[in-house]
Amino acid sequence: MKYLAIVALLSVATVLSADNTNNGVNGISFNDRILQGVYDGSHQHQGRHNEPHFPRPPFNQTMSNRTVHTRSLLPDPLHFADGIVQKALGVASHAAHAGLDIAGKAVDAKTGLAGGIAHTVLGGADNLLHHNMPHIPHIPHVPHTGPSQSTDPTDAQYYGVRNSRDFTGKVVLVTVTNSGLAEGTIKLFSILGANLVITGTNGTYINQLAQSVQNYSPENLKALPVVADLTKTADIQNLFTQTVQTFGKLDVLVNFANSYALLNITDPNLMASWDQTFQNDLRSTAELIQQAVPLLEKTNGSITNVATIAGVAPVAVELAYSTAKAGTEQLVRILALELGSKQIRVNTVNVGAITPDGQPDGNPILALMQSKAPLARLGVPLDVAKGVVFLSSSDADYITGVNLVVDGGIIYNYPPYFN
Repeated sequence: MKYLAIVALLSVATVLSADNTNNGVNGISFNDRILQGVYDGSHQHQGRHNEPHFPRPPFNQTMSNRTVHTRSLLPDPLHFADGIVQKALGVASHAAHAGLDIAGKAVDAKTGLAGGIAHTVLGGADNLLHHNMPHIPHIPHVPHTGPSQSTDPTDAQYYGVRNSRDFTGKVVLVTVTNSGLAEGTIKLFSILGANLVITGTNGTYINQLAQSVQNYSPENLKALPVVADLTKTADIQNLFTQTVQTFGKLDVLVNFANSYALLNITDPNLMASWDQTFQNDLRSTAELIQQAVPLLEKTNGSITNVATIAGVAPVAVELAYSTAKAGTEQLVRILALELGSKQIRVNTVNVGAITPDGQPDGNPILALMQSKAPLARLGVPLDVAKGVVFLSSSDADYITGVNLVVDGGIIYNYPPYFN
């Protein structure tokens, strides 16, 4: 339709072009007049459909280097022609607008039709996918703030792992020897908030130990020191009596009983050493557990015996000691079967070469073990403590009858040292 306006304009211009050769009338060409009419038409239709507005030229303007008054100089025929031009432009403009409106409606109809088809196709595809895709169960969003907002009742157990090493309110009994190996374990249990019972044969040592670990307790809890010879039944009974009188219960038993003797089958003192080693390491352990079971059954407690890799890897010069430790490990396996129905867990921690600072300190045997260890270092008391605490914690709720080796891998190179 836009082309109709152009055709009409050119038609009128052709009719009037015959008089244009004489520069029009009074010096104003008909082309100038036609342009004047175009300006008039544009002025009448300004603002329609965002068309640009061309301001009408002033009546007094310079044309052919002379200033003339356009309207006053037009003769009647020319004025009539000017009107025709304006009418033609008006008709062309209306025709163009009508054509554009019709075209727009056609486009809208086509767009609506295409949109309807697309909607139908996509809806059908969605239904097809919905009926053919396998059902995916809804997984509820679990907020990171805690289990209280979760719909899954087992989530509380997962969140509980964050506090699995919190022994606040737990009572832990640790038997110690004069080697100092148990000190790291006692210190760590104190840091984790446990109420501690410390027992051994050296009264001065266990009293000092009880006072020192109090400084690590978050609640400044004082440990209970009890002097006891675990080879004597009466001392074991007194130990548990004082524990119950002071704390009312027992949750964890950790046994560091140890008697180390280097001898072989040809040693004349073998049997005396044998009896003493088995008395200190195996018999005392069995009786200690026997009297602890009634208390641990009430709390679903745990038992951890600390032994050595000598009970796993045979060493020629440790006949009595290695045999006693191997017996302790078998004791643990049997008790795991027996006490499982009472919800009491029983495990072993087998340690390698442990020194206070992880250094051999001039000992050639320890230096050799350090060089042979896959981790290329000796252990420290904290290494043992972390293993004991783990087995005593809720993280090990489903672990019983195991032998946790804490030795930096030395066990795989250990026997050749002494051959």
